[in-house]
Amino acid sequence: MKELDEIKEQSRKKIELVDEYVDNWLYVVENVSGKNEIIFIDCMCNSGIYKNNEKGTAVVVLEKFVKHAKEHPYKKYELYLNDYDKDKIIILKNVMDNIDRPANVLINYSNTDVNAYLHSLKRNKKFNNAFILIFVDSFNFGTVDINNFCSLLNVTYCEILFNFFTSDIRRNIHNEYAPNKMEKIKSSLSDFMSTDYKNDRECLNYFIQNLKKCRYIKYTFSIEFRNKNNQNLYYLVYATPNIEGLNKLKESIWKVFKGAPYHINKKNDKMLSLFDLDEMKEGVEEYYLTNYLPDVIKDCKLKFENNIFTYDEMLSFIMEETMLKSGQIIKYVIKPSLNDKTLIYVKKAGKSFKNSTYRWEKLDVCE
Repeated sequence: MKELDEIKEQSRKKIELVDEYVDNWLYVVENVSGKNEIIFIDCMCNSGIYKNNEKGTAVVVLEKFVKHAKEHPYKKYELYLNDYDKDKIIILKNVMDNIDRPANVLINYSNTDVNAYLHSLKRNKKFNNAFILIFVDSFNFGTVDINNFCSLLNVTYCEILFNFFTSDIRRNIHNEYAPNKMEKIKSSLSDFMSTDYKNDRECLNYFIQNLKKCRYIKYTFSIEFRNKNNQNLYYLVYATPNIEGLNKLKESIWKVFKGAPYHINKKNDKMLSLFDLDEMKEGVEEYYLTNYLPDVIKDCKLKFENNIFTYDEMLSFIMEETMLKSGQIIKYVIKPSLNDKTLIYVKKAGKSFKNSTYRWEKLDVCE
């Protein structure tokens, strides 16, 4: 049997986040009428298991599907799992076959190039009547054809999780010792950037702007993963047609990351970093929330300066541009700002904060 990969710390944390999000996502889509099929697509699924029997994404998602399928026997749960490496698919199938599942949980395996696989998904008519989450966990940048991926998003109503490997771009964009890789990265960047690469964040922003041009994508968010030296590895990018999906992602991030703006690997397996200690502290979520709030309010003032805006407009901005989740906005942003009179009602809808309209008092030039 092919030797299993050793799991990296950032992968372990990423799997934990995907696991939590899938669970939250399922609770939402199961209770929407009109669609009875729920699909998770892992385009680069690996073997489903790592050394020491640590579970991969496909396995933890199957376990969530089994749990929910037992509670919803009239719903259909399907996993579409693809990997270019045939041996990994053989291992994965053996692992998955040892997990008991009800008849309403189905698994489809493929062994093909990721770009050919993405192209084939566009022809699947059953996707028109299903809730779909697509996971693209690439091990580098340039393997996935961005234009091909976006063409799928133009015809498929779905949520996505995409591993945007910024560190690979940074290492190899000018690496003349690996000319093929360098040209592959430049070619992929040209799909969504008309300017030269400057830094990770700008590159990510161009990618997100490109996603938002896709027919069904309305909301995006990204969470950063860093190595033990506090250097960026990649961003896990989320995109969705529905703000409720984004809210469930935020809830998942706050549960897994305890409010922290990124994950950073430990210095070694036996020593916790300060960041990890922060994750363990009681009240750490309040610590992060308190630190975020001044910038959140300042950014909101700049965004809506001199304009009348609704709760929904503020919600969309805060959810996409800050770490806050929806349940924190009224309590920590709207109410305190109304109390200190920096935020004013334009049209008050009784006791409903969500149906009222607002404006910010004029910014102090020194603020």
